[in-house]
Amino acid sequence: MITLERASPLLKELPAPRRRIDVQGMPLAWSYADLAQEADSAADLALCDLSGLPRAVCKGPTSQRHLASLGLFPSDEVYSVCPVEGGGILVRTGASEFFLEDGPTGGTARRVLQAAPPDCLAFSRQDASLALCGRRAELVLRQTCSFDFAMAPRTFIMTRIAGVSVGALSRQGGRFTYLQLWCDPSYGAYLAHTLQTIVAELGGAVVGLQAIFPTLAV
Repeated sequence: MITLERASPLLKELPAPRRRIDVQGMPLAWSYADLAQEADSAADLALCDLSGLPRAVCKGPTSQRHLASLGLFPSDEVYSVCPVEGGGILVRTGASEFFLEDGPTGGTARRVLQAAPPDCLAFSRQDASLALCGRRAELVLRQTCSFDFAMAPRTFIMTRIAGVSVGALSRQGGRFTYLQLWCDPSYGAYLAHTLQTIVAELGGAVVGLQAIFPTLAV
């Protein structure tokens, strides 16, 4: 049987890292510099590729029952976010539709995809995903997005950044906050190139996963 390696849709747009690690079958940048330097960059202004994190969509009349059988209990409010063990999130995106993303070592998305009951459609999602990190991230957003994320600090938002339709969520990464973005992978390279150009003009950096998940064993 042939096994195909997953590749980040942002691979050619971001600089080559010092070290890569495998995240559930997709090589992602682990480090561009030492941890202290990357942590400082991420607290100021930086981009990070999160495309390799496992994702699943679960939808249909029995979808919420399926999630409950796995110990997952989403909020009743659309676009509300619940934490998932291992650093993941569960978002209600409709009356009977849910989006789940695992952390780097999580296995919840895989469990959601397995043995879905009748009237429940569960499938993986291969988004391009970026973290826009740091206290100066607002300077990038002023140039690319009309939405004020301060109005919805912990809510999943559908908006446009640099003309691309994205899902967005403000998250905490150690001593800094970051805005995680999800988009169709066919637009990922353009979005990454646009944001990286602005970040570089502002003196920011591209960082690896160690900046966001420093305790991850590699």
